[in-house]
Amino acid sequence: MLNKLAMGEANQLSSRMRDTIVSIAANIDKTMANRVSCIDLATAENWLIRPELQEIYQAAISSGISSKNLSYPDSLAGDLELRESLALLFTRYFSPHRPVQASQVVATPGATHCLDALLTTICNEGDSILVPVPYWSGFALHFHLRARVNIVPVRLEWDPAAGPLDETSRPLERSLLGALEAAFAGVEDKSTVKALVVTNPNNPLGQCYPACVLRECLQFCRERDMHYVSDELYALSHFGAGHAGVKGHAFVSALALVGPSRSGLGNRSEVPPGRKKRTRMENDEDEDGRDMKVGPAGKRRRIGQLGGNDEAHMVDVCSPLVNGTEAEDDENSNGIMVSRGRDGEVVKLKASDEADEEDDDMDTAKVHVIWSTSKDLCSSGLRMAALVSQAPRSALILKSVALLSGMHLSSLSALATRRLLQSSRFPGLLSQLSSRLARAHEMAATRFRRWGVPFIVADAGPFVMVRLGAGRDEAGILRRLAQVGVMVAPGRTFGGSGWCEGDGGFWARVTVAVPPETLWDGLQTMEFALGF
Repeated sequence: MLNKLAMGEANQLSSRMRDTIVSIAANIDKTMANRVSCIDLATAENWLIRPELQEIYQAAISSGISSKNLSYPDSLAGDLELRESLALLFTRYFSPHRPVQASQVVATPGATHCLDALLTTICNEGDSILVPVPYWSGFALHFHLRARVNIVPVRLEWDPAAGPLDETSRPLERSLLGALEAAFAGVEDKSTVKALVVTNPNNPLGQCYPACVLRECLQFCRERDMHYVSDELYALSHFGAGHAGVKGHAFVSALALVGPSRSGLGNRSEVPPGRKKRTRMENDEDEDGRDMKVGPAGKRRRIGQLGGNDEAHMVDVCSPLVNGTEAEDDENSNGIMVSRGRDGEVVKLKASDEADEEDDDMDTAKVHVIWSTSKDLCSSGLRMAALVSQAPRSALILKSVALLSGMHLSSLSALATRRLLQSSRFPGLLSQLSSRLARAHEMAATRFRRWGVPFIVADAGPFVMVRLGAGRDEAGILRRLAQVGVMVAPGRTFGGSGWCEGDGGFWARVTVAVPPETLWDGLQTMEFALGF
């Protein structure tokens, strides 16, 4: 609550901002002060390659700055050289269905600003956005600040049959389709639901959604003419896929799941739990009534017809291996890329860019990817992010985001980022990041096992979810941690209560990608304070 003097000051604010500022003002200064004075294991920051980054950034500023960097950029979307470097990054590391072009990228001052500008562009005030739970705690505030849109949580009911959350848990493997349909049905005016925002890898779980779940989400959006916004801030922070004998999932970008095909789930054999999977050879019909052949693992093709399907452009297979033979590419007389097994059998074909253009536009028209240097490249202070929208019909969306956000990007941040992405050391830095993340997570996991507390094994990102006690003891646990100067992020802040409380526990997100000595001190202090 604000005192009378503060309330008088609040009356000077616009009605657009008054309620928001009043509701958070009391906590802002306290939270920022705690970050400085405490061992901060609550903020999702990554420190693990900062010494190396410091060298690159210092060299970029000292030797790379010119009078041009003191001028406005050559485009509202950001400096062309920067966008070319970002486009190459997406092409190399995100496996897009076709190379990303600089014209499809807008550089923005941070991912939050980018998402805010995108939602302001595609939504009217009062519209709704579907967001799977759990999700970043900041969404609730930032969706409201300027875009003035509402979050409709997409909740999967707790499954008692799956048992309690622990090292073997893969909570993102379950199909989201039923939960999406239920959340959508709960909105009275369906026309106000403009987008689905999916964070992959997930914050706070640190796990990746399987490709089959993401395909379902994309198809759900296509069928309702909704935007699909993929928040991929932790894409390059992937350090493993599974643990404790349980297979995890590699990161798959939305850029890799869209393309000329509009067949929904594509040809993949992988399906989410609860969805029927065909395993025998049988004839079927597609949506146009044409004969289909359904083979083992649900592989489908039209009889007598070759055609592109999912992002790999497969005809009757889900991988470049067919009947134990490896596929090889060549080009026919019509400029069509054809792959043949060693026995000469045609196993896939890729049409020319010109032939794919119309279908490609339809498939990518409302798919947007956001990435930032803040998490993957340990540079949250640079305020550097990018929006990628590959369809030509997204041109006005990109222009709007550029006008709302891109023009505020610092030229020094742009220079530092461009030099980093162009550095010959960049691939090695990503390898170092992966190995250091793995060590940090293992350091925390070893401590949690010694404490005898459940935790959810992460595949990506700087944090891990851990059960610190019973749910009824949450207030006391947080109070004891505050007394010894350690901050963690309560699980209920990531989309509300329920998603992580089915076992009656108090779950918290603990950041491990801090300097090793800070992590050791933090865990040691937690152990002492909580009596583990």
